[in-house]
Amino acid sequence: MTGLSFRVGLRILASEYKQCGDCRKRVMLRSPALPSQRRGPAIQPPKIALGGAVDKSRSGSGTVPMPHSAPPRRSIVLTGASQGLGKAVCETLRSEIFAGDQRILIGRSATEGPGSAETFLQRDLSQDRFDADGILIAPDVARLIFVNNAGTVEPIASFARIDPIELHKAMNVNFASPLAIAQHLARVARARSIPLLVLNVTSGAALRPVAGWTAYCTSKAAIRSALDVLALEEESVSVLHFDPGVIDTPMQARIRQSAPEDMPEVDAFRAMARENQLQTAAAVAGKLSGIIRDFAA
Repeated sequence: MTGLSFRVGLRILASEYKQCGDCRKRVMLRSPALPSQRRGPAIQPPKIALGGAVDKSRSGSGTVPMPHSAPPRRSIVLTGASQGLGKAVCETLRSEIFAGDQRILIGRSATEGPGSAETFLQRDLSQDRFDADGILIAPDVARLIFVNNAGTVEPIASFARIDPIELHKAMNVNFASPLAIAQHLARVARARSIPLLVLNVTSGAALRPVAGWTAYCTSKAAIRSALDVLALEEESVSVLHFDPGVIDTPMQARIRQSAPEDMPEVDAFRAMARENQLQTAAAVAGKLSGIIRDFAA
């Protein structure tokens, strides 16, 4: 599959959903157009508002010849593999479709049922100076995929009351650690002349302020911008920002426990849970695995 055909395939993915205004109302997208691509002389299609499925920063032009008999082997690096959406993604990656791929799972606690093709790295992303050099990519892979899924919404507090130490930890989880991983994988991709796809699980909070979410809004906006710069500078790197909407995960449960004085919009999140408006982690994991599966160009 060529880089062009991969971009065409993403038109279908980008047509699924967008979120409007307050990042909660979901409507169907009618236009199949891709989001804008931010590098080089390539065609610049109309920009799709973020929210819902996929916002494509750019597609690298580097390609590797595809074997006639089978798709090239991939190395898939996933953070936040221990719980929530990441745990559901782990399950999808254990299907037959990904049987030949290397899977590197990063989390705070080991996942259930690791297979022979899996490597689990027990890491705390909130700590300073994440050692990404410990992520060892198999020598025979022809594609790299980094699913930046790990994230924390804490601390939830008004700007005036936020704890600087907790803010620093949140910046490590949502920004500094994934940045270190992306840097490492970009160096590997450059050295081996193979493409890297960074699949960034993002949020509407990366684009608009939410009262009480100083840490989350700031860190999610920072990693989004940093990855766009990476894609701009590295020919072999493609970045996709994937906004899944509101999912039934421990993070959402934590949000609903917030005090109104810390998070004025908390009642809206509680209402979504009462009205069964939350997506399941398994459903969203299926969409993510579809993007990973199609990155075999």
